[in-house]
Amino acid sequence: MNLGADDYLAKPCTAIELLKAISSRFEKQTLVQTQTEAQLKRLRDSITQSLPHELYTPLNGILGCSEMLSRESDTLDQLEIQEIGNLIHTSALRLHHLMQNFLLYTKLELTANHPEQRQLLQTHVTVEPNWVIQNTAHQVATQANRPSDLQFRIASADNSSVNNLSKNQTFAIRVAESYLHKAIRELVDNAFKFSEPETPVQVVTEFQPDGLLISVVNTGRGMTAEQIANLGAYIQFDRKFYEQQGAGLGLIIVKRIVELYGGRFSINSVPSASTTIQVSFCSASIDGL
Repeated sequence: MNLGADDYLAKPCTAIELLKAISSRFEKQTLVQTQTEAQLKRLRDSITQSLPHELYTPLNGILGCSEMLSRESDTLDQLEIQEIGNLIHTSALRLHHLMQNFLLYTKLELTANHPEQRQLLQTHVTVEPNWVIQNTAHQVATQANRPSDLQFRIASADNSSVNNLSKNQTFAIRVAESYLHKAIRELVDNAFKFSEPETPVQVVTEFQPDGLLISVVNTGRGMTAEQIANLGAYIQFDRKFYEQQGAGLGLIIVKRIVELYGGRFSINSVPSASTTIQVSFCSASIDGL
């Protein structure tokens, strides 16, 4: 069994028992194969529906606007040129974000399967993470034109009971600052994307005995238990019913980052009511700072 056997029969056994055991193995193999094929089909369908659209939409915007500038530059006034330039810039940023996420997801997947790279990654820390969290969330809220919807409840490191910090220690968590920035950006962006303007998006941090818990809460569309269970790369739910941007990489990137650093990732959602996404990172106190 330790070498990979699926089952065993104790001797003596009858021919009927042997045939039943073999038949049972074939049935399980067929079931696994059917489930795998269904998952691959969902992945292919999701990529077919989302990725070409996400690539061509901003690219067409760049091509169309640049062609207009090239052909009609003599007839356009300054305001029109500025507007076209803004459209090109917006489309380029959208395309750039997609390529960044695609490359980062690939890098994270490769790192997860490379023990030495994973071990090296886990040596990185972020000092005073609350500052990174607040600053990043503010940036995303401003870009979404919803700064007034952003709310904070940030834990204070002044509490001397937090992780038994001494006066010569600074609170830090075990994650590279660039990855923490990326995780918060994707979480807050997701919260704004799936909630209506003038509804709150809350960012909450809480010190725990082993690290820092970060919660991002929105009162938007929500997710079903099935959707949470099927969360994966290039998966977007109900895309044909909603006009939304993205290739479905944001949350899975956050999940991979958290897993690589030995943290925890969870989603608690009530459809048409609220969604709370929580991530936690282990503490890594640094002496002498």
